[in-house]
Amino acid sequence: MIIVDQVEQKATLSSSITDTNQFSIKNSAKAFYILSTSLYSNAILAILRELGCNARDSHVEAGQDKPWRLHLPTMINPMLEIEDYGVGLSHDQVMNLFTTFFESTKTGSNDFVGALGLGSKSPFSYTDNFTITSVKDGIRNVYSAYKTDAGVPAIARMHTESTGAGNGVLIQIAVKTSDFNTFESNARAAFQFFDQLPTCNKTLNKANLKEFAPFGEDLGVNVQVGYGNKSVVVMGGIGYPIDTARKEFTEYSNILSHNIVLPASIGDVEMTPSREGLTYNKQTVDCVS
Repeated sequence: MIIVDQVEQKATLSSSITDTNQFSIKNSAKAFYILSTSLYSNAILAILRELGCNARDSHVEAGQDKPWRLHLPTMINPMLEIEDYGVGLSHDQVMNLFTTFFESTKTGSNDFVGALGLGSKSPFSYTDNFTITSVKDGIRNVYSAYKTDAGVPAIARMHTESTGAGNGVLIQIAVKTSDFNTFESNARAAFQFFDQLPTCNKTLNKANLKEFAPFGEDLGVNVQVGYGNKSVVVMGGIGYPIDTARKEFTEYSNILSHNIVLPASIGDVEMTPSREGLTYNKQTVDCVS
């Protein structure tokens, strides 16, 4: 009988399994290139956004009300500097957490913007080396993150000392003179929706948001969103452009054409790994519509 034949086939298949193994990712320059350099369409915007989110998250974790610090490159100091006064990172965390792709202390919590373990590696999309200074529980460690001759990211501790300074992390990246203005304009786009702007040597502005009128009426929205003036979902201070041409949003095409800004709590929508857009699963579609 057919049923008997199927049972016998399954039994044969089960008895033929003699070995199993999990898929893995090879530690190679190509893998790291895909996960850093080629992940972002706008490397400068990505660095600002990702490191800014990490600074914001560290302040949330520490209960720190003081703004984090952003220094945009100038002729006097051609470095991008992003410094937080949050929880800091121990030497073990830097060597085994900061350096591991897809590893994050924020996974499983909706208090934090970052959770993918990719953002801290975003500087490699622009440069082959940058500096990390971390203060944790009275110990300051200085590290150089760099690419080896084989193109694989590595990290080395350059200095350690005792300090009376508070906890926090400082990231420093050397910037080419030709990119100074691009970093400045992208910083305005990256942080315009942050609840609290960082202290900065340049002027940053929050988005000019107006109150929404009820659906069906003139929304009266005048928003410069920094993403080609599209409607966006704002989650954790980041504006995610909405693909308004999707069939799921046909009913709301008139509303979405007003370049509106939809506020969302962290976890309400799913973003792509690059954090440049939305993943349109049921959760995201339900939130937008």
